[in-house]
Amino acid sequence: MKPGIVITIVASALFIAVMWLVKQGAKAGAVEWGWPFFVLALTAIFAAAYWLDRKPKRPNS
Repeated sequence: MKPGIVITIVASALFIAVMWLVKQGAKAGAVEWGWPFFVLALTAIFAAAYWLDRKPKRPNS
């Protein structure tokens, strides 16, 4: 599988999970801590995608 496909699957699963958590905890004020986590997770996903795209194509020793 290509890294981009894996990133997309992980991003989709993470998005669904975060949306579910925010929906479950909205009454308990989870949105306040949910959104910074969501932004951080998205940043990590894009950083990983960028790193995988920029990674040298030689095998690890």
